[in-house]
Amino acid sequence: MNKRGGFTLVELVVVIVALVILAGLAVIGISRYQANGRDVQRSANVGAISNALESYFTENGSYPSCRAITADATTLTATLKGLKKADLLVPGSQPNETNALRCGQKLAMAGDDFIEYRGDGTGSCKGAGDCSGYTLIYRSELDNSLKEIRSRSLMTGDNIIGVPSPSAPNNPDTLVLGVPVLTAVASSPTQVTLTWSPSTNATDKTRYLLMRATNDTFTAGVMRTGDISDTTYTFKNLTAGRAYYFKVQAISETDTSDFSNVASNIITPSSPAEVTATANSATQVTVAWAASANAAGYTVKYGPTEEAATFTATTKNTSLPITANLTQGSDWYFKVYSTTSGVESAASSLAKVTTPINAPAAYSITSTNDSVSLTANSQAVSCPAGTTKYFAWKANDTAWVQGANYARATYSLSHGQSVTLQSATKCQKGSIASKYTPSTNTVTYARPSVNIINANKCMGCK
Repeated sequence: MNKRGGFTLVELVVVIVALVILAGLAVIGISRYQANGRDVQRSANVGAISNALESYFTENGSYPSCRAITADATTLTATLKGLKKADLLVPGSQPNETNALRCGQKLAMAGDDFIEYRGDGTGSCKGAGDCSGYTLIYRSELDNSLKEIRSRSLMTGDNIIGVPSPSAPNNPDTLVLGVPVLTAVASSPTQVTLTWSPSTNATDKTRYLLMRATNDTFTAGVMRTGDISDTTYTFKNLTAGRAYYFKVQAISETDTSDFSNVASNIITPSSPAEVTATANSATQVTVAWAASANAAGYTVKYGPTEEAATFTATTKNTSLPITANLTQGSDWYFKVYSTTSGVESAASSLAKVTTPINAPAAYSITSTNDSVSLTANSQAVSCPAGTTKYFAWKANDTAWVQGANYARATYSLSHGQSVTLQSATKCQKGSIASKYTPSTNTVTYARPSVNIINANKCMGCK
C-alpha cells in the first residue's frame, strides 16, 4: 500500500474554508467585544452625568440650561460638582473635543457619536435660564438602539416632590373628576397662596397636580408640583415683582380631570384717567392723572407724535414733571400706563401740549456809518436751537422794517437829517413765537447839512 505524502486539493480547500470561518468568528467576537466596551463606557459616563445632574438639582432646585450643559469641560465640571472631564466624552469623541454633550442636535445611530441633552423645550431651558427636566440619550452598539436616562426630579418653587403619572384624560362624556376652580393670592412679595375647589367625585386617594409658569401659555419657566392631597398650596421664595401663572389638575388612580382656569399672582391695573399735560415753561411739562385701582406705579410715555412712544419716564405719584428731551415750540403727546408686578395697563387717553419758546436774552446792537447812511447790526442776539430769529426795527421810535432777514439794517439819510435806530427780536418756530426782547441800546447818526450861505458868497467870484 502506498503512503500519502500530503493533503489533497479537497482537503486543502476544507482547511482554508475552516480557517476563514474561524477568522470571521474571531473578528465578529472581537468586534462585539469592542462594541461592548464602548457601550460600557457610554453607559458609565452617562450614569455619572445623570448623578451629577441630580446633585445639581438638589442644590439649586433646577437643572442646567442648554447653554450651561454644552460649555467647555472645565466650566461644566465646575458647575456639576464631582464630575470628571473624562466623564463628558464618548468613544467617538474627536481629539480636540472636551464635552460630548449636545443640546438641540438629535442623536442617531449613524453619524457623530455624542450624548444628546434634551431639556423641557422652554425658552429658559434653551437659553441661559434653567430646565425643569431632562433626557440623556446615548448609543448602544450591541443592540443597535438609542438608550435614554430621564431626570428623576421635577422643579417646584420650594422643594422636590414626586409627580404621579396620570392616566390619559377620559372622554368628556365619561369624565368623572370635575375641574377645580383656582384662585391665587400674593401673600407677600415672594410668596403666593393657591386655593382651589375640590374636584367633584374626588376621594381620599385623589391628588392634585399644580403647574406654574412665567407666562400664561405655560411655555416658559414651567414647574410642576404633584401629590398634593389638600386644596391649598403656598409657593415660597418667588422672585419679587415677577408675574407667575398657575393651574391645577385632579388625578386619581383611574381618572384625570381637565386643567383648571389659569390664575395669576398679579392683577392687571386699570388705565389712568383724567390725564392732563401742562407746559410750566419752555423746557418743562407736568403730566397729571387720577389714581388707578391696583396700580403700584405709573409709566409715562411721550414723544413728538401721537404714538407717544419715543421716551419713557416712571413714577409712583400721580403727577410727573418732565424736562428730559423736550424741545421748545413743539407739540408733545403723552400717554400714561398703570403698572403692578411688572404688568402694564392699557394706555390712557392721549394728552397734548405745546411748549412755548423762551424770549432771547438781553443783547446790544452795534453800528457803522458813512457820509450818507447808518448801518445797525443785531447779530449778537441768541435763540434756542430749532427756532428762527425775527427782527423788528424802529427808526426815531417809529416802526420801520421787520423780518427774519433784517439782522442787519441800513438807514439812508438826507443832508441835515438824523436817525436813532433800535431793534427788538423774537424767536419763532412755525406759528409759535416768543415775546420780543428789545436791544439794550440805540444807535444814532446825523448827516451834516450843506452851508448854503458860503456857497452863495462864492458865486460870481473871480
